[in-house]
Amino acid sequence: MSDCTTHHHACACREEKFNEMEEENAKLWAVWREGQRVYHRLLLELEEQRVINSEQSEQLNAKLASAEQSDELERLMTTVRAMVAKIEESE
Repeated sequence: MSDCTTHHHACACREEKFNEMEEENAKLWAVWREGQRVYHRLLLELEEQRVINSEQSEQLNAKLASAEQSDELERLMTTVRAMVAKIEESE
């Protein structure tokens, strides 16, 4: 190919170089398509993880609210027991 610089358009190496470029181009497109496939798969996984995290967050918030209600109920029960004990003592 180095000896066809002046008659490049007429030389036989033109087709060879074109074929090499076509092969390289096909490989690059294949890599690009695979990269796009991986990118879209990762986007879907990320969205699925966001949904899972959101659901877990809601569950944790519900448990926290339940625990807070349970703590409040326990405080009220302690107060009621103390009041009942005072009433029983006074009788």
